Amino acid sequence: MIMIEYVSFRVLPLYIPYGNEYLGGMQLNETQVRVRRALEENKDILLHAPTGSGKSTTLLLSPKLEYEDMPGAVGIYPNNELLENQMKTVGEIVEKYLGGKEIGYNIKGINLKIYKVSVPRENTVFPKNIERVVLVPFSGKQILRIDGRPKSETIYEIAKVVYKLDRRKTYVIVFATPDTFLLVYTGAYRSFEKVGKTLHQVLMLVSNGDKPWKVMNIIRESRVISRGSVATSVAVSERLLSHPLFIDEFHLYGTY
Repeated sequence: MIMIEYVSFRVLPLYIPYGNEYLGGMQLNETQVRVRRALEENKDILLHAPTGSGKSTTLLLSPKLEYEDMPGAVGIYPNNELLENQMKTVGEIVEKYLGGKEIGYNIKGINLKIYKVSVPRENTVFPKNIERVVLVPFSGKQILRIDGRPKSETIYEIAKVVYKLDRRKTYVIVFATPDTFLLVYTGAYRSFEKVGKTLHQVLMLVSNGDKPWKVMNIIRESRVISRGSVATSVAVSERLLSHPLFIDEFHLYGTY
């Protein structure tokens, strides 16, 4: 059994007092301060808090970790409606408290948001060197085929726009549904059929205790991912996984 240690605290549906830290022009409450400090210590967090307590704000509290050249967070949401609602909420916070002004981009059919921010250099927990905040939606509804091209190419077009920005001065938040996050990470957007068949063959080999090189042969022969596209796929997935993962509003039903 794998034991996972995490910080856990419950917020009662009562008045939450303010803390002594600021996100730009927003005074954080004590819950948000505790979350920020736990993130800074690289701890996992389980937060029980009522609606309106400011959970979404914590997407902007990701610390500048040493292995990141582009700080940010990834929010995972169970459906498109909640994803779009939370993206709108975070955008309003950026505009109101970080002086965010939306600037243009040129990707057909994608609701990408890029804000130029003017964050107070004093008395703020938001990284002082950040000049832009980028909000990226990753869901089946948001990632569309453009001119008949695969969805993976749309994702890479988004990545190109983001990576052209100064990575040391850009804070990125990805809003994703679980299926899209998994598909982007595995590079599976190329061919669902090929990926399904390949995973089946790999699982059969593993269950039979076959040698690792046989697994590599299956992946190579399946052409699920070409040698030329490996670098791009890895770059996108690695950046997704380098950020803190915020999993929001998940419910268990029935006998689970």
